[in-house]
Amino acid sequence: MEKTFSQRLKYLWIFLILFLCSVTVYGETTTRQTVYGTVSGFEDIANTWAWLGIPYAKPPVGTLRWQAPQNPDPWEGVKETKTFKDMPPQYYEDTYHHTFYVIGSEDCLYLNIWRPRTEEENLPVYFWIHGGGNSKGDSSDLRYYGANLAGKSHIIVVTINYRLGPLGWFACPALRSELPREEESNSGNFGILDMIQALQWVKENISAFGGDPDNVTIAGESAGAYNVLSLLTSPLATGLFHKAIMQSGSQRISSMSDGEEHANDVVLQLMVNDGTTASKAEAQLLKDSWTSTQIATYLRSKTAQQLLETYTPKHSFYGMIDFPRPLADGVVLPTNGYAVLEEGTYVNKVPIILGSNLDEMKLFLKIDPYFEPKFNDGSFWDSQPDRNLYRAAAEYGSQCWKIEGVDDVARKMSSHEDQPGIYAYRFDWGSGAEIGSTAPPHFNEKYGACHTLELPFFFGHENGGFAHYIFNEENRPGREALSSMMMAYVLNFMRTGNPNGAGLPLWEPWTNRVGTPKHIIFKVDESTQEPKLTMSVIDLTKSNLEIKAKNNPLYSQIQDIYEDSSFDFLPCDVTCTINFSGCLSPPITIDFIWDYCSLQDAYDHAYDGDNILVQALAFTEPLVLNRDVTISLSGGFDCGYTSNSMATTLNGKLIIEKGSVIIDGLIIQ
Repeated sequence: MEKTFSQRLKYLWIFLILFLCSVTVYGETTTRQTVYGTVSGFEDIANTWAWLGIPYAKPPVGTLRWQAPQNPDPWEGVKETKTFKDMPPQYYEDTYHHTFYVIGSEDCLYLNIWRPRTEEENLPVYFWIHGGGNSKGDSSDLRYYGANLAGKSHIIVVTINYRLGPLGWFACPALRSELPREEESNSGNFGILDMIQALQWVKENISAFGGDPDNVTIAGESAGAYNVLSLLTSPLATGLFHKAIMQSGSQRISSMSDGEEHANDVVLQLMVNDGTTASKAEAQLLKDSWTSTQIATYLRSKTAQQLLETYTPKHSFYGMIDFPRPLADGVVLPTNGYAVLEEGTYVNKVPIILGSNLDEMKLFLKIDPYFEPKFNDGSFWDSQPDRNLYRAAAEYGSQCWKIEGVDDVARKMSSHEDQPGIYAYRFDWGSGAEIGSTAPPHFNEKYGACHTLELPFFFGHENGGFAHYIFNEENRPGREALSSMMMAYVLNFMRTGNPNGAGLPLWEPWTNRVGTPKHIIFKVDESTQEPKLTMSVIDLTKSNLEIKAKNNPLYSQIQDIYEDSSFDFLPCDVTCTINFSGCLSPPITIDFIWDYCSLQDAYDHAYDGDNILVQALAFTEPLVLNRDVTISLSGGFDCGYTSNSMATTLNGKLIIEKGSVIIDGLIIQ
C-alpha cells in the first residue's frame, strides 16, 4: 500500500509539473522569436492570436526617404506588438467641413499577423495589400481586420503598411545615387519595394508564427490588386509568393519619363508654395541652375505635409491624389510594363483569382459633382433623366472597369500554356432586392454592388465600410451563407491553387475558347435568401464600341462625367467597347430589357442564324443591327410596327436592318 501511495504521489507531482509547464507555455504562446528579435502579441477575437505593428524595415526617414527599404535593426528584450502603428502620410477629408488635412507618419513600415489559437503548423499564408489609389489607406482599416478570416479558415493573415503617394512612387533623377541597392532605389517604385521587403520578411519569419513560407497567397483590392499585378511581373518578387488574388484591380502603370516629368513638377510647386519663387517658370530656371545634390537636399528638407500640399486631393475620389504609379523602370518592373502579360514574359506565373463588382463605379458617381448635390437635396429621385444617366454611367464605367481589371487580364494571361489556372468572379450582392425591405431606401440604385462592398464577404466580418449601413437581420442568412462560400473558395485556392471543393458549386477556370464559361457570379436569391452562384459565358472586350457609343444619346453626358476621372481607363474611348463574344445555343433569352444597350449586348453575343427571345421590352433608343438574326418580342405592345425587306422599326425607330422580328408570335418581314 505504501509503495502504491508513493507511486501515486510521484505521478501526481509529474502531472502537476506537466500542468504547470503547459500553463506556462500557454501563457507564452503569443511570444515569438523573429530574425530581428522577440515579439509578444495577444489573444484576439474569433479564437485567434494577433501581433500588431511588427517592423519589417527600418523607418524610411531622413536619408532613407526615397530609398529601397532596409532590414529593421535588431532589438533586445521583448517588443510588445499589440497596437497598430501610424498610417503612412496621406490626405484625410473632413466631410463635415469639406476640408482636407494631412495625417500619418513616415515611420510606417509595419505589418500585422493573425493566426488561429491552436497548435497547428505550416498554415497557408494570406498576405493582404490594402487599396486606396496608392495614396490613401493603411492596414489598421477595420475592413481588413484579419481575425475572423484567420480564425474561421485556419490560416495566417498578414496585412501591411507601405509608402504612399510621392513618398511611395517618385522618379526624381536628382535622388539617384550609389547607395546600397542603388538600382532598386533609383527605380522610384518605393511602395512596390516595401511590399517585396514585407514578403521577404514573411519568408524568413512566418514559420515562427505557424505559417508555411512556401505557401503564400498575395491578395489585394483596388490599388492593392494592381500592386498584386505588379508583383506578378516583378523579377524581384520571384519565389516570394505562390498564388495571387486581385479584387477590382486594373492595369495602371506609368513610364519613367512620365514619372520624371511629374517629379519635376512637384519640385517646381514646392518652390512656389514655400515662396522660393513666384511662379513655376521662375522655379524651373532656378532648378536648372542647381546641382543634383542641391535638389536632393531641398527635397529632403521638406516635410511629408509640404510634399502632399503640392497635390490637390479630389473629393470625388475620397481624397486620393493623382500621380504616376507604378513605374515601368526596368528593374522592379519591366520597361514595357504590362505588355509582358500578352507576351507571356512575366516572371511569376502562379494560380490566380481575379474579379470585380457589378456596380463598381457607383461608389464614386454618388459623390460626382453633378450627382452629389442632387442626392443631398433629394431632387435626384424625382428626376427620371438623372436616374437614367446615373444608371447608364454606372453601367458603362463598371463594365469598363471589368474589362480593364478582369477580362483583359484573364484573356492575356490564360493564352499561355505555362500559366496555371485563372478563376474569375463577379460580385453582385447589393444590386437587387436581396438586401431586404429594411435596407436604406434606394440603396441598390445608389450604391448597388459597388466598389469595396465585397470586402466583408471575403474577410468574414461586419466591420467598417457599408457593413453598419446595409447589413441587417433580414439579409443576414443570405449574406453569411454567401460569405462562407466565398471564404471556402479562397481557402481551397490557398491550399491547392484550385478554389473548388466539396459542397461548393463548380467554379470553372477561365478559357479563351468561344462559348465557354468565363466567371462565376456571387449573388443571393432575393426570395429564398440562399446563395445563387452561376457561371457566366459573358466576357467584355475593348472592341466594337463605336456602334453603342454613337447610338447612345447619353454618351456625351457620360463622357462629361468621366472627363476628370482619376481612372485612366475611364471613359473608354470610341474604339473601346463592351462586347459579348462567343456563341450560345439559341435562343438567347433576356428576361427584361430597360434600354437598347442590353439588347445590343445580346445581339453582339449572337452569330448569324441565332434567335434572341425578349420576354418584355421597354426601350426607346434605336438599335442598329446588320446580322441575320431573329429577334422575338412579346408583351402585348400598343405601338406602331413597320417593316420591309431591309429594316424593321418600333415607333418609327430602327430596330433591325437585316433578319426578322417576331412580335407576339407574328413574324414581321
